Amino acid sequence: MRVCECEGCANEVVGRAGKKYCSALCRGRQKARNNPEGRKAAVAKYRANNPDAQKAASKRYRNKHPERLQAYRDNNREQRADYNRRWRAANPERHAANGARWQADNKERKAATNAVWYSENKDRKAAQAAVYYAENREKIKARQAAYKRENPDVQRAAQARRRARKASAVFQSWVRRTDHDDALCYWCGSSDVEHVDHVMPISLGGPATESNEVPSCADCNLQKHAKHPLVWIAELIERA
Repeated sequence: MRVCECEGCANEVVGRAGKKYCSALCRGRQKARNNPEGRKAAVAKYRANNPDAQKAASKRYRNKHPERLQAYRDNNREQRADYNRRWRAANPERHAANGARWQADNKERKAATNAVWYSENKDRKAAQAAVYYAENREKIKARQAAYKRENPDVQRAAQARRRARKASAVFQSWVRRTDHDDALCYWCGSSDVEHVDHVMPISLGGPATESNEVPSCADCNLQKHAKHPLVWIAELIERA
């Protein structure tokens, strides 16, 4: 009985005298073992001449052995990261195209990943945003101006929302102030309160805060205008 000379194979060799291997597969395997450099060169040549077939074979292997692929990735993280960096540096256009295609095909997955990352790295995200804004202020302003020019309807809607929020805030402040002061004019004590006045006018450096706001009747607010509160009180005393 003749045994196959391929390493690891114990099958019987059947056929002509002088035959060493039980099959062509064993003959090819042993030939590759005996000449590893030639085998590598042949594989590289085949891959270069048949890129589509190589991609298909790699895909079949990944689908058939996901656990091997994951184990390889876990054991070679640094090597793969270094290879990816070098590839991106050498192929910026292909990298950008691949990224754009992936984002277009995985919008929901990207949004979910970003949401998780932002929730876990709020401080880091804020720091990155601050650095980016500081280094690209003019670029951001130009981009915002271009967006406003190209989307006038969106810009008008945003302005309307801002005005509505501001009006709502003023109204809420007025309600709080009048409720707190029993709806009496701060200057003359009238119950006909229609305005919210600033004790120290904004034009004279008064703050736009609730501590500087008081309920006022229309006459007092319109006549006081931008006068200093002491001047206005003196005028009220003279009128009395």
